[in-house]
Amino acid sequence: MKKLFFASLFVMMLFVACDKVSKSGNTPLNPDDQKMKLETIANDLMNELAATEFEDVMKTVSDLYLSCESTFDSDTYDMSALESVFEERYDAIYSYEELNRYTTKESFMLLLSHLKGQITFGKNAAAFKNADNTSVIYTDADGVTWTLELTPVGNVQNVYLGEFVESWYDGMNTHETYTKITISVPEKLVVSLKKNGADYLSMTYTFDVAVSGSGVDVSRDRVSVGLSFNIDGVEVAVNKAAYNASSGALETSIVITKDGRLILSEWVTAEVKVNEAEEYVTAKNINAEVDIMGAMQIKGSCPSLNAVMEIIEDSDPQSERDWERIVNNLNTKFDIKVYYDGGNAIQSIINFEPRWQNGTYSSYWCEPAIEFNDGSRYLFEEYFSSSDFDGVVNNMESFVERYERLLDRYFDFIF
Repeated sequence: MKKLFFASLFVMMLFVACDKVSKSGNTPLNPDDQKMKLETIANDLMNELAATEFEDVMKTVSDLYLSCESTFDSDTYDMSALESVFEERYDAIYSYEELNRYTTKESFMLLLSHLKGQITFGKNAAAFKNADNTSVIYTDADGVTWTLELTPVGNVQNVYLGEFVESWYDGMNTHETYTKITISVPEKLVVSLKKNGADYLSMTYTFDVAVSGSGVDVSRDRVSVGLSFNIDGVEVAVNKAAYNASSGALETSIVITKDGRLILSEWVTAEVKVNEAEEYVTAKNINAEVDIMGAMQIKGSCPSLNAVMEIIEDSDPQSERDWERIVNNLNTKFDIKVYYDGGNAIQSIINFEPRWQNGTYSSYWCEPAIEFNDGSRYLFEEYFSSSDFDGVVNNMESFVERYERLLDRYFDFIF
């Protein structure tokens, strides 16, 4: 089971690196050749993401955390300057009204303008001065100066999210709190962390939001969010995470690179409609694609997720043949294929295999299976736990142990 665990873990990473068996991806590989390919892929990926590659980042985060803990845990640290600023801005941020003994109203205005100013955390006290932007400056125990900056770009709109009601019963009466929330949403928000004036971490958010004036409406509103950040050569770009409630169009796109080399890309589209009144969601025409290091592409589609859920919820097998029919029907409702190197040859198909155990109380379940182009078919447990993967499993164990040692070294105060 331990070997199966590690084999299953790298299966999600496996379909990844350079190919030493086939260069084009247009030639179907037999099951044995694919085992060789997967072993190479797994080892190459572990080398790319070795714990030593991220040790400097872990040490920096640990040192900064411990320095902040030492500074701010002191009962004598003077925060009065920040407390004064908060008191001045409090009424613009929060309002409260008691309508009667059992009903209250409150309002939050969470605006970027309320965050403007420069905060400097000195050795013994915090200081504040007015500024057109938002920044926080801290010098750690090693004398390194860290500067966090928050910069909105483009138009900033105030978005009213709506009024939310919380009710509770005290045994005699019902209490209600009505809470209104408004937030600032800029076209773009840049968050940067500088180390001694040099860029250390940069994050950029993009927003395209259309919310009705009466608050969030999950049947009509539109929202699209993007995010990119870069730290120590690793860049994560959420190019799009979007949903249009009117049309039902949902789309996500993510790309992860390291020093310019592709590690992972993901793309999903679907049609999703929310019926808030009936608390019902429909999801159809789902398409997804994962590309790992350009070496493997996993492509899947599902015409109707609701049809899949109906089969699962309504299944009540009375015999082995009955269960086979149910699982075979389930397999017709989705399609998952594996390709290599951007080629057009289908290397394998992934679906489910019916399983059962007879006895006083018969049990039925299904397990993931992989089917190759030569017609051979294996359960994941059979294919990935064979002795052919012993070397990779051992490498994976060492890979995980190295990360565990780094966590113990730098974050033992947490774990």
